[in-house]
Amino acid sequence: MLVIPTRWCIICIKRYLSISILLIICFTSGLSIILYKWAELDAKLDCLTKNDIESQTITHDPTSSRAIQPHTGELVIQSSANKSELRLKWLRQKVEKMSQKVRRSQPVRLEDQDWDLLTSPNYNVHIFYYPWYGNVAVDGRWRHWNHEYLPNWKKEDKKIYPTGTHEPPSDISSNFYPMLGCYSSRDPVVIDTHMRQISDAKVGVIVVSWYPPGMSDSQGESPDSLMTTLLDAAHRYDLRVAPHIEPYRDRNPINFSEHLRYIIRNYGDHPAIYRMQRRGRNLPVFYVYDSYLTPAGAWKELLSVKGNLSVRGTLLDGIFLGLLVDMQHRYDIKKSHFD
Repeated sequence: MLVIPTRWCIICIKRYLSISILLIICFTSGLSIILYKWAELDAKLDCLTKNDIESQTITHDPTSSRAIQPHTGELVIQSSANKSELRLKWLRQKVEKMSQKVRRSQPVRLEDQDWDLLTSPNYNVHIFYYPWYGNVAVDGRWRHWNHEYLPNWKKEDKKIYPTGTHEPPSDISSNFYPMLGCYSSRDPVVIDTHMRQISDAKVGVIVVSWYPPGMSDSQGESPDSLMTTLLDAAHRYDLRVAPHIEPYRDRNPINFSEHLRYIIRNYGDHPAIYRMQRRGRNLPVFYVYDSYLTPAGAWKELLSVKGNLSVRGTLLDGIFLGLLVDMQHRYDIKKSHFD
């Protein structure tokens, strides 16, 4: 699998390592002083308590947590309460002194390059995006919001769950209700809003679900017709797009390479297509959903350098990411020659 280094972490480690060590030293020194003072306070309180007990005769009221002076009848707080109050007062004073030091300290100033990292999209963070939702107002019908209830795959679970389909807009196939309502993925206003929200979150790459032209899941039409619109919208917000190739009908290495050719020919030159440096080239990135449905030996013919259908070193080459669902897939991914 491809491991992408986090540039922000590397810069932080290099820039602030010495500061972190200094802070650790200060913290441990301060903690030692606090523990020493605490022990000193305990010793003083023990002496005060001992003197107090020797100089006074106290009668305890069994129904109260206080004690009564036999001659005056005045209430006297027990020594444990005195110790707790003094300790609490001392701790409050320490916290207040530390707070004053923090308030007087100078704020940390970020360098220009650090500020750029905080305010620009992070291309090491990817978000999955499914452009297959539809509503009556835009599409003339519901899509995916009215998904069928999935059957329970846990055989040992004897509970009875709903069947049939969801009924939007009040009942939708989601654990959460979208802030934009049951939107249409083809609404230009919705697309622009999504891109702005993703940009505000500093996510850099949108992994867009993709089916070949004329193909789709059972709920709707092919999202390929939206690819250009999504690429243009992403580009306006300086975002990148990586195709997420779904398990379309009869997917195999032969037609997979043809669909790669289609993507490269139609979208490969778009500035919003996500690329990474690999093997000395700036290659597009492809996610392959449910890659385990195709045997590892078949993927090897396409993704290994010596495969009979190899795309390596050709115009169809890219960075291909397979899906891990269980432990066995680790070996399948390696055998398949995914990146």
